[in-house]
Amino acid sequence: MKFQQVPLSQENLHQFIENGKYDLCITTERIEHNNIEWLPLYTEDIYLTVPKYFSEAKKDSVNLTELDENIPFIGLTNQYSFRQLTDNILQATGFSPYYQVEVEEATAILQLVKKGHGVAFTPETSMNIYDHQVKHLKIENKDFTRTIGLLKHKYMYPTKISQAFIKKSQAYFDNL
Repeated sequence: MKFQQVPLSQENLHQFIENGKYDLCITTERIEHNNIEWLPLYTEDIYLTVPKYFSEAKKDSVNLTELDENIPFIGLTNQYSFRQLTDNILQATGFSPYYQVEVEEATAILQLVKKGHGVAFTPETSMNIYDHQVKHLKIENKDFTRTIGLLKHKYMYPTKISQAFIKKSQAYFDNL
């Protein structure tokens, strides 16, 4: 078995699954195609993460439309699917964040929030509940979630290893 972490566009992801380059892909990108099956594993909330000393940190939840329009946001560049997802959800709420900092590395985002450079959207599985320098606020607007799942070819014969991996992945996310 070989694991490989690669950043793929939705088009490349589709081609690699359909052509059999990868047996399975763990992704948040659901692809609608006759030859590709989506197996959802886990739906998680997305939070607004703020430094502890921001006034918003006094609350447990936030309505994005009530945020100061000049509050600085930190996020991934718009080539990343997480940013595209949050931008699409935000568009439906009528809120347009001011991205003061855009980065290519997701791990840098929380470090910048800790240092007080702004706020960020954080998926539940990326939250560190023991970090006392930030606070994760539940977002009241819309259904602010994402789903992690597996993509696989519908018609290729599954290997025993890929079947075992699917079962192990389902068990892992069922226990979260």
